[in-house]
Amino acid sequence: MRTLPVVEYVLLNYQSARDSDIDLIIRVWQHEGLNLTHQQTELLKDKCSKPETIRRLRQKLQEQGKYKASEKVDEARFTKSVETRQSIGVTSPKETEEVLNHAVNVRLEY
Repeated sequence: MRTLPVVEYVLLNYQSARDSDIDLIIRVWQHEGLNLTHQQTELLKDKCSKPETIRRLRQKLQEQGKYKASEKVDEARFTKSVETRQSIGVTSPKETEEVLNHAVNVRLEY
C-alpha cells in the first residue's frame, strides 16, 4: 500500500497530524502533490465538510436505497466487505458484531 509510508512520515514529523485527522489528511494530500495555499488549508480545516463525514453520509443514503452506485462499484464494495470480514476471521454480520463488541469491552477494561 503506497499510502502507509506517507501516513507514517506525516505522523512522525507533525504532532498536529497526530492530534487532528483533518490535519493528517491535508498533509498527506499535500505530500501526494496537492498544492494548497495557507488560506485553502485553513478553509479545509475550519469550514469544509470532512471527507469521512461525506463518505458516511453517501453510504447511509445508499443503504436507504437512494442514489445507487453503478453495478460495477457495488460489486467491488461487496467484494471488499467480504474480504475485510474474512481477514478478521468472521463470515457473518452477527460474528462481526460479536468481534466489535468484544473489542469495545477489552478497550473499556484499560
